[in-house]
Amino acid sequence: DDVRPFPFEQAERVIEEELGNTLERLFLEFDPTPVAAASIGQVHRAVLPNGRRVAVKVQRPGAPRQIEADLGLLEQAARLARERIRAFDFVDTRQLVDEFARSIRKELDYRLEGRNAQNFHRNFAGSPHVRVPKVYWQYTRARVLTLEWIDGAQVADLDLASMTLEERRDLAYRITEAWMTM
Repeated sequence: DDVRPFPFEQAERVIEEELGNTLERLFLEFDPTPVAAASIGQVHRAVLPNGRRVAVKVQRPGAPRQIEADLGLLEQAARLARERIRAFDFVDTRQLVDEFARSIRKELDYRLEGRNAQNFHRNFAGSPHVRVPKVYWQYTRARVLTLEWIDGAQVADLDLASMTLEERRDLAYRITEAWMTM
């Protein structure tokens, strides 16, 4: 939630390399200031040539290299823990790190995230309470994911204290409904 963004020029380079064209030709508008930044990437607002507002998630340059370096350190720590800390005898620390490594490596391919979003979108097509952004596959590659822009609020930003009991129950029901169908 609180990661420094990387420079716009780097994001522009990743997008142009992945999509094979300039930002000017790909988008009517592209906001150079990211709306969110995370460990693997950041998100920019943009407008497609058809006028649709989108969120463009761009992978942080060097993310795969950094992840592999971090995984190497985790593997060493797991080995040392297994060798030196008897309390870890019941845990296969190597297998734990391997499973984490498989998961984090999958996150490096935004096409998988796009497929998951598309499945989620299909699963909630009839729900009045859940909106899932459409994936724009023409603008999506391994290091760039382009999704329909949806205005909303994070649950963490809601002022639950000002909500009535009925409103909180309704919110809890909708969240539970969404998680149960995933």
